[in-house]
Amino acid sequence: MKNNSTPFVHFFKTHKANYIYDFNTNAILKVNSDVYDDIQQFVETGELNSTCPDSKEVISSIQRQGYLNSFRWKEILHPASKLLPYYLDNCMQMLTLQVTQACNLRCAYCTYSGNFVNRHHSNVRMSYDTAKKAVDFYIKHSTNTDKLNFGFYGGEPLLEFELIKNVIEYIEKNSEGKEKGYNLTTNATLLNEEIVSFLQEYDVRLTISIDGPKEIHDKNRIKKDCSGSFDTIIENIKMISEKFPSYGDKVMFNCVLDPRNDFGCINEFFTNYEGINGFYSSFAHIAKEYIINDVYDTAEEYSKQYDYEVFKLFMSKIGRLDKKHVSKIVEAYYLNIKNAMIDNRPVTAGMAKIGHHGGPCIAGMHKLFVNAQGDFYPCEKVSECSEAMKIGSIDSGFNQDKIYQLINIGQLTENQCKGCWAAKFCYLCALFADDSGNLSIDRKMFYCKQVRENVEQQLKEYCLLKEMNFDEEDVYIL
Repeated sequence: MKNNSTPFVHFFKTHKANYIYDFNTNAILKVNSDVYDDIQQFVETGELNSTCPDSKEVISSIQRQGYLNSFRWKEILHPASKLLPYYLDNCMQMLTLQVTQACNLRCAYCTYSGNFVNRHHSNVRMSYDTAKKAVDFYIKHSTNTDKLNFGFYGGEPLLEFELIKNVIEYIEKNSEGKEKGYNLTTNATLLNEEIVSFLQEYDVRLTISIDGPKEIHDKNRIKKDCSGSFDTIIENIKMISEKFPSYGDKVMFNCVLDPRNDFGCINEFFTNYEGINGFYSSFAHIAKEYIINDVYDTAEEYSKQYDYEVFKLFMSKIGRLDKKHVSKIVEAYYLNIKNAMIDNRPVTAGMAKIGHHGGPCIAGMHKLFVNAQGDFYPCEKVSECSEAMKIGSIDSGFNQDKIYQLINIGQLTENQCKGCWAAKFCYLCALFADDSGNLSIDRKMFYCKQVRENVEQQLKEYCLLKEMNFDEEDVYIL
């Protein structure tokens, strides 16, 4: 069992090499098997007894360079905690309005389908007065933000197109001097020339939900009468391409991947289907955080096909396969590794006394989700039925005590987080601790093993890519 006087590290291997992730410096050390075994024994027993002189010298050299330190965080505290009032008063970055909770579809995996805790379809719509108050609140609290970003969300937001028009026109009149960006996510069944013309006029980025070819899309994305929505969506996409060709660069698709479907069919659709393949597409798996009965287990064949596409992706990154053969579906997989292991993993010499695991954004600042009734939430992913996630309202403003609690969700599991080697890569925010309106230690801990497994896999695959350029030195610092 690890103790607090031994190196705070994590061990992992690829088929080719041995690695040690050093928590305090954030470095990855490639070492030979003797060094790897000796440091592992040191961590397990508290004693460094090397029978190999070369190994002992290498370990001493690594320690002199500042690695293999035993230091742990003394306190769990989000770095934004002390300046939280300032951030909320001046630095809001995005406002998302739930213009309606109504929808003209009944998608099987929708969070309002009845298969998720406490959330159901309703006919609640946002009033223009509530929308204006939300916009005014955002403008007032974003004086240090260069660009104002607005999102329109549902339900199906185009059921409230007149409201969206009025809100955008209100924003344009009341935010002079600020650059603005608009985003709208839609099932695309209600699109027409009038709507697209307006969206084009104001450069609204349009995300269209489509899950693949007709036989796959229509399994989940159905209308109230249980008929499929694919044909309607395709006709509207054709209308955009034919009558608004210059608007195409503002349109993208989002596919929700149901692992019970055939991966190859979905991949073929987004790669070769005329009228679809020219647009950017993003892919996400079904959100399960509030699900009641999970019927979306990943099928073995689906996993095999997905892993094979990841393999092809890696081959393209080392120049052994043309990028045109890489599935769009797995492109984000590499971006996640790049983001975690390259862009946001600075190797440092300092050791902070205070820290917080990754995951929590500054709720209300990075994004403020305002539901149809005017209540505040950190984002659209959390349940607006959860009292734990409610961070204020149009009438009362921000509840800073609640926000402080959410960004410091690591304090809920403080002792575990202080000793977790994967803390800096953790993606758990308060959403993963929300248990029917209460922040639960058990629920948060349920996801911890998954985080560590995912992070270790990312470490391994990052190192696999790097190995193509390694020389044969015994020690290599990444």
